[in-house]
Amino acid sequence: EKEGIDYYFISQKEFEKKIKKKEFAEWAEVYDNCYGTSAKFLKESVSKNKKIVLSLDQQGALQIKKKYPKITSLIAILPPSLEDLRKRLKKRGETQKEIKKRTSVSSREIKFFKEKYDYKIVNKDLDDSLERLKEIINSATNNTRIKTDSTAVIAWQSLTSMKR
Repeated sequence: EKEGIDYYFISQKEFEKKIKKKEFAEWAEVYDNCYGTSAKFLKESVSKNKKIVLSLDQQGALQIKKKYPKITSLIAILPPSLEDLRKRLKKRGETQKEIKKRTSVSSREIKFFKEKYDYKIVNKDLDDSLERLKEIINSATNNTRIKTDSTAVIAWQSLTSMKR
């Protein structure tokens, strides 16, 4: 993760100030870290008709959907199974404690995604999943809707961070 590319890192104190000033379109605490999306960035991007893809947890995604319902599609990028998720987390160097915590949360989230999200992509193969995501983004920006069980503009998990 690089400053200014993947994230903009700020102190907890500064983050709390930005919350009070309502500078985030959405924010959440996830796995003991705080994340937020700049309201200014979103407004500027929307006004320029830019395609925006955000990697958010369910709290953040629902906040964005509530604020921008007509221009937001939610997509869940899901592991083929919880066992595959465990393997991916282990490969990334996560501790057993963290793997247990994340798979416990993920099993509940997967049920939620199936009910609340517009599209779902099962990430069996990174290249196929990326192509599917592109199709859905292009269809969403062309005001059409893909009639299959896949994708969108706000992603649960970044495709680029997923391991093959």
